[in-house]
Amino acid sequence: MSSPSTLNPALQTHELGVQFGALGLLSGVSLSIQPGTWCAICGPNGAGKSTLLRALAGLQSHSGQILLMGREWNDMSTLARAQLMSWMGQAQPVPADLCVADVVRLGRWPHTAQLAADLQKESEVVAQCLHTMGLTMLAGRSLSQLSGGECQRVLLARAMAVQAPVMLFDEPLNHLDIPHQQSWLRWLKSRLQAGAAALTVMHELNQALAADQILILRQGRVLHQGSPGDAATRQALQEAFEQSLEFHAIDTEGTSRRWVVLPR
Repeated sequence: MSSPSTLNPALQTHELGVQFGALGLLSGVSLSIQPGTWCAICGPNGAGKSTLLRALAGLQSHSGQILLMGREWNDMSTLARAQLMSWMGQAQPVPADLCVADVVRLGRWPHTAQLAADLQKESEVVAQCLHTMGLTMLAGRSLSQLSGGECQRVLLARAMAVQAPVMLFDEPLNHLDIPHQQSWLRWLKSRLQAGAAALTVMHELNQALAADQILILRQGRVLHQGSPGDAATRQALQEAFEQSLEFHAIDTEGTSRRWVVLPR
């Protein structure tokens, strides 16, 4: 899924920091994500995972530098950023009286200028996102009539509808059953193959080990960034989680080696 290293990074940070009063939530975070790459953010509770994603999405005051598709974050308009980056947080508030299709359609807001020019295309994008997340039959229902897992699928579909080249997801597979997890992962793979980049917070380490890279945070700092296939990455995960993990390799015919993790 990873792209050649000669491409310019889709997302970069230099010495990113977040301060809350006298408390430093993030400090000196420098990262680089190439187009076509899925990077999973892992770390213990309170490590700063969601804070990092919120800072990257422009929802958290920060110090340091963010470059989005090679452009300085602070030099870009809100609309330009919204076209280049999609965001899905945990437990995002959405009016319960909105119907599913309208919530997903909100994902097309950054492309308002194109909406009037090609209404058919915009409808097709929304319909495809609904279909991918198994929401077509629920399109007319209000969110107040949905389960937690169904609401999660709606929020995923809304972020998917942006079709941004850089995607941020905080616990995207939370509350989803396995078939819908697989639907989202297949969609993600297709976007990566098209050159998009994804940064996702993952508490479930076996899901994170399917990513191209893992960014490990501990106490607001980057402990390690690397491939799940690298021994150094697995060693850093052990360190971050206080030596409480066991890693096992799985070799499946026709695929590269995969790693799974169990509690020690």
